[in-house]
Amino acid sequence: MNGRFAAFIGILSILSALGFGLKVWHENNRVYELVLASGSKTGEYYAFSQAFAEVVTQNHPRIRIDVIETNGSAENMTLLSNNDVQIALVQSDTPVEHPVRAVARLFPEMFHLLVRKDANIQTIADLSNKRVALMPEGSGSYALFWPLINHYGLEEQDFTAQPLPPEEAHQALLAGEVDALFRVITLGNPSVKTVLQNQTIELLAIDQVDALRLSLPYLEAQSIPKGTYDGGQPLPSQNLPVVGVNALLVAHEALPDEVINGLTSALHTNRNELVSRYPRAALIRLPESSSDLGLP
Repeated sequence: MNGRFAAFIGILSILSALGFGLKVWHENNRVYELVLASGSKTGEYYAFSQAFAEVVTQNHPRIRIDVIETNGSAENMTLLSNNDVQIALVQSDTPVEHPVRAVARLFPEMFHLLVRKDANIQTIADLSNKRVALMPEGSGSYALFWPLINHYGLEEQDFTAQPLPPEEAHQALLAGEVDALFRVITLGNPSVKTVLQNQTIELLAIDQVDALRLSLPYLEAQSIPKGTYDGGQPLPSQNLPVVGVNALLVAHEALPDEVINGLTSALHTNRNELVSRYPRAALIRLPESSSDLGLP
């Protein structure tokens, strides 16, 4: 009897050891399938996300990322908080929803107000009684436009707002179907460059950043350098003061630290590979602390 009992205990011990070993092996070889919420396919978020996914998978084969198209920051935060996606790109002004954690600051994004020269728009206040193309509802650009115009004394009823997909908004401006277009985007976007090279369109300065920061503390004073969109006939013709925010990489808090470390490694350790695929990744900088990420 004692021999049978000892044998039974021995078998249990072996099975337990095998089970533990199998668990360890599974954890060490687990492949993490992530979904990344980006933005419109013609935007910077989508372009960056595609490049980022490639670099992550190449250097961290146990992390695979599927990039999906969205309307932008607000939608991305909702998808992330519902755990419909595991990682996302958002603007630093986007209200944080539980359970979301900031991972990294990416690149600065500038306010771009493109206007038709024949519309007689010299300041944001001149948008009164004008037709203004906006990015789609759910985008960070759309959300930021309203507190901006409120600062200049305008309300929604003072002009005609037309939310449109980016390419449709650009075409509407060029065709004269709208008088102005507002978009928050990183410098050098190819589609914005194409629009600005049309002689009927110009960029407007946006200043008063210190006053804007009283109610919108996440805003930063930025500048669009002379010649950003054309060096031959410089566009803009001089450094243009504007307002900006930062693009951030955020994740669901349930994501293991191992995965988070892989993502940040791709941003910083594999930086050159990322820049070769998406040159504006050169603007990414490592924050001095987690409080430097800028989420409200």
